[in-house]
Amino acid sequence: MPVPDPRLPRLAEMERSRKTVHAQVGFVDVPGGTSSAQGVAKLREADALAIVVRCFAPDARPAAELEEVRADLLLADAAVVESALEKAEKRARGKQTAEVAVLRSANASLGAETWLSEAG
Repeated sequence: MPVPDPRLPRLAEMERSRKTVHAQVGFVDVPGGTSSAQGVAKLREADALAIVVRCFAPDARPAAELEEVRADLLLADAAVVESALEKAEKRARGKQTAEVAVLRSANASLGAETWLSEAG
């Protein structure tokens, strides 16, 4: 779905663009969320997440549901980083490379349950 932006025609004119392309937004429902490998894979493909939490039941626990999603995403990231670290260490053959250092740092951050975007 194209994102409406009244500035776009003027910007395209200023830049003398041959083709004007609107930003696109798509919404995908992931049934079961992070309870399946396919659900986690779909979430990892997204640039942004909008999580809809049930809050209308008397026993609703939205904070617990959000923590569960957070934990699942951290675990999925940790699995990817661990695999990449193993491969990078094999390629480095015992040498300290920038790639190995970054992946070790990322692995440590995820082990401490810190988002990579917050880890610096």
